[in-house]
Amino acid sequence: MPDDSIFPGLDGMRSRIENPRGAFTKIGAMMVAQGQRAFTERRLGEFRWPERYPGEPEPFINKAAALRDLNRGTPVKKRRLNRQPVLRDTGQLLRSLNWRITGRRSVEAGVGSGPAKQYAGKHQRGDIDSQKVKPIARTTLEDQIKGARGEMKSALGKMRSVVAEDELTTRINQRPFIGLTPQTRKDIKDIVKDFLEG
Repeated sequence: MPDDSIFPGLDGMRSRIENPRGAFTKIGAMMVAQGQRAFTERRLGEFRWPERYPGEPEPFINKAAALRDLNRGTPVKKRRLNRQPVLRDTGQLLRSLNWRITGRRSVEAGVGSGPAKQYAGKHQRGDIDSQKVKPIARTTLEDQIKGARGEMKSALGKMRSVVAEDELTTRINQRPFIGLTPQTRKDIKDIVKDFLEG
């Protein structure tokens, strides 16, 4: 049995190893903060998020989001003409970031439950997405074009070819917001070291 005078703090370290919740709490909070920063900086580590529809000529319009508006029978929102910021439309994805301890020796950070969970993985990894064109989209678009001016009118004109089809299929560019970057790995090591040293 070790002598505490030779190994001071050994009992405390043993206790922390047996119950690492304190370290997991800090790791989870750090990873959520990193994810939140990704939305502001539009990157995760060195992986920079691409703008919406890279290479799309002006006037720009976010076709998938504009079609969602039209399919609801509502006019296309002005913000659909912006290439940036991405993944900030409703804020649901950003607000859904959380962490939880998943066992005696693990912590998990990511998107919890709710509407954002349905599409988070598509943005984290990239994917293909499709949505049907509803008949109301066509009439809503034509009504909005009649009263539109300038850039909005030109951008809406590009939607005519979209609503002429039965379905819109788009590529969702990869925009990771949770993950292990070199900095995250370093931060985890520092948290564990500080935790063990008490």
